[in-house]
Amino acid sequence: ADLMVAWPESHDTYADGSTMDVSESNINKAWALIAARKDVMGLYLARPANFSQLLGAASNTAWAYPEVAAVNQFHNEFVGQGEYVANENGIVSIERGDSGVVLVNCKGTSGDVSVTANKIKDGTYTDQITGSNFTVSGGKITGEIGKTGIAVVYKTDSCAHESHDLDGFCKDCSALIGHS
Repeated sequence: ADLMVAWPESHDTYADGSTMDVSESNINKAWALIAARKDVMGLYLARPANFSQLLGAASNTAWAYPEVAAVNQFHNEFVGQGEYVANENGIVSIERGDSGVVLVNCKGTSGDVSVTANKIKDGTYTDQITGSNFTVSGGKITGEIGKTGIAVVYKTDSCAHESHDLDGFCKDCSALIGHS
């Protein structure tokens, strides 16, 4: 995995039309499945509006959506920590270490979930996309995935970095750690 580059689409698959009709939502779900992983290097294509634009002339800014940013921050937060990947009833969970999980609803968007917790410790965690709480208890992760179909769940109040701005955001990982 540490020698692989993975992507939901590339300029080749977009230009030949094979991913042109794939929705931004599904591209972002695929991105979450890639970028949440332990050692995989991911590549997110900034889509052009049409074939006549030069490569790099991005007219679609889905790469800047909150769910993509949250997955990227999760990836950075859990560098060097192990992973446990599972699929339960169309909900893919990628647990990292014992304190974070990315959940992707491969069958739809929002909805209540209850999936097996394999490594993550019991406690209350925050979805970094919606701000809603997820609970880990009795071997289950429960909560509600928001409209993106992606939940990025971990505690940001455990940020170990020392530098935070006046609004409580970590300057290194952009996590909101809760002090004002």
